[in-house]
Parts: sequence; C-alpha cells; structure tokens
Amino acid sequence: MVSPIEQLCQEQPEWEQLCEQLQSTATLSQMVQIALQMGLFLARLLIEKELERRAQQPMDWGNCSSCGTKLQSKGWQSRMMETLVGKIEWQRRVGRCPKGCPKSLSIPLDETIGIKPHQSSSEELIRLGCLLSIVMPYELASWMLGQWSGLSVSASTLWNWVQIKGQEAQADLEAQLQAQASGEDCETEFLEASLAALTLAISADGVMVPFRPTPKSPLGKTIWQEIKVGILVRLGSRLNKAGERLPQLLHRARSSGVGQC
Repeated sequence: MVSPIEQLCQEQPEWEQLCEQLQSTATLSQMVQIALQMGLFLARLLIEKELERRAQQPMDWGNCSSCGTKLQSKGWQSRMMETLVGKIEWQRRVGRCPKGCPKSLSIPLDETIGIKPHQSSSEELIRLGCLLSIVMPYELASWMLGQWSGLSVSASTLWNWVQIKGQEAQADLEAQLQAQASGEDCETEFLEASLAALTLAISADGVMVPFRPTPKSPLGKTIWQEIKVGILVRLGSRLNKAGERLPQLLHRARSSGVGQC
C-alpha cells in the first residue's frame, strides 16, 4: 500500500536521492541532518500542492479601477518565493482589463495569501532574519540563517529588512499614539519635540534567575527561568565644566518579564 507521503514524492529525484543517503549514512548526526532536509523538502512540496489547489479554484476578478469594465483572465504566470523551508514556486492566474487600462493587473491569489508585488522573501523568513540581526552582528546572523534554512541571505539584505521593519514599527507606534491622543481619557506620556527628535537607543538582554516553586518559602527544588530586560533611552549630550561635550542618556524607559520583554 502506497502512503500519502510516497504518493506526493513519487518521481521526485531529490526525494529519492535523500532516501538513498538516509539508508547509506553511518552516524546518527548524519541521519538527523538528512532527515531534516527531507522534512524541509516535504514541507515545500506540501506548500506548492496547496498553492496549486487554491489556484484552481474559481476567482472573482472584480472590475477595473479606471473604467469599471469586468477584468478578464489572461492566463497563468509563475511566482517564486524564498521561505523558511526553502525556495517554492507555483503558478497562478492573472487578470487584466480587456480595454488595456494601465495598472489594471490583478492577481487574486497573491492578495489572498498576503504577498506583495515583487516580494521575493516570505514574512516568516524576514521575521527570523530580523530577530537574529537584533541579537548578533549581521554577518553572523546571515550565517546562522543559512545554517537553518539553507538559503543564502546576505548581511546587506538583513540590514535592509531591519530598516524596513523598523520604519513599519515606527509608523504603527505613531498611529497608536495619535489614536490614543484623540481619546478622552488618554494617559499617554508625550515627549517634548526637542527630546523626541533625539536618537532612540534600544537594548535588550537576558539573565537566568533561580525561583522557588512555593512563594515566600525556601522549600522545593530550584527552578531556573530567564528574565528578559529591555531599556529605551534618548541619546543626548551635555557640556562639562571644561566645555567638553559628553554623551548623556535621557528619558530612560525599562521593561522586564519572565521569558519576554
């Protein structure tokens, strides 16, 4: 009896090669590495099959934003994306205005699954790359990401991801502050314009702390948990008595928690 996995992987040269490597390998460490590659390969197949299924479903093309004419399908186009499980590729239908209106291209499947035009890396891959870049240098984060995913993501690409996500986070924060400011019972603390214009520095670290299982009692086995600590400060400057300008940390804000900031 053929299993569903075997049906999915039939006539896949890469899968057959991985199976042969798994059977011929000698050490447990090599078995784990090959099995991980097989898992990632299977994940890519599953995602591509699901995208293929969704692409076959009927779609509502909608109307042209310029002339209001019903959009029409213009065939299939391929799409490729770097993801946390590797590179995936699929086909989906595209639609255009039959009158040839500019900017009438419509790809409903891309909109449904939340990807943007010309996006080449998936959001979960970008998120992991940004998280690694926060806690280690970009070059090291690039190497670590490659070790996990097998993808080659340069340090400059990681830097660009961090800048984009940082700008998005800043825009979201400003929108939240504006929304809170418009409320009647807003208690948000606003900075003076001169202070808000200064560079914002953010730092985070963690430390292992021993806890007892019973509050206010020394009884029980010690449990070690990680405490995350974060600090946000504005980088200013001051003049000393000798007239020298020295750095100064202004408007400190701290946050801490068990396992997260």
